[in-house]
Amino acid sequence: MSLVKSLKTGAVPEKKSKKLPLSEYDRFAISTRRVLKKNEPEFLSAPLSSSDAERAIELFRSGKSLIISLSGLGKIDHARFLDVMSGAVGALGGAVVSLKEDLYLFLVRNADVVCLTD
Repeated sequence: MSLVKSLKTGAVPEKKSKKLPLSEYDRFAISTRRVLKKNEPEFLSAPLSSSDAERAIELFRSGKSLIISLSGLGKIDHARFLDVMSGAVGALGGAVVSLKEDLYLFLVRNADVVCLTD
């Protein structure tokens, strides 16, 4: 529709959207993006590799404290996962508590912890 014709009829001319080509990084970011669903569990019980730290950080960032068992990870992945999580938790104002060997509690800021014993 031409501009003159649209002025006479009062119709709004259609806008053509310009799609810019995606960079290689953008394609990678889109393909690896994980969207958290509302019904996801409040803790990640046993990650399979150090790359699962991203999901754990997203859960932590959304305000959920996590109890994570790192017993299934190798020595290098265990150390890498713990380093990444400790950095993220510290940056977000939380705390890391070692419950026992290979079992950690990542607490969000201002979380109350109650321990009930006999």
